[in-house]
Amino acid sequence: MKRTTLGLLAGLMLGAPALAQAPTPARAPEPDTESVQGEEHALSGRVVRAGAGILYIESAQGPVVPLRVTHATQVQGQRIPRAQGVEAHLRKALPPGTSVRVTFDVRTFEDGTPANVVRTLEVQ
Repeated sequence: MKRTTLGLLAGLMLGAPALAQAPTPARAPEPDTESVQGEEHALSGRVVRAGAGILYIESAQGPVVPLRVTHATQVQGQRIPRAQGVEAHLRKALPPGTSVRVTFDVRTFEDGTPANVVRTLEVQ
């Protein structure tokens, strides 16, 4: 019984440094970063409304698609200024009914929730 206890104790002591040095899992990129996650998709349609960082576009196929717009998004070839809020910029630049073409990625948050994040937005 003493040998078994000593064997278990020795095993725990030798295994502890290996556990302490285990590699940490890679974190998913933040949705606002420039990194590409997944394939690039394109969508054409008309603006239904702009919300808090979300642009709702009615596609030619009919459904309304929510698209997340960040300061990294290029609108007409330029980024939204950091000093200006995304929602205010969208409401000013893209009133309802405006025809647009967007390219976007489907990204996944750390909690597993997917989001359509716009890369570029062009008024047609």
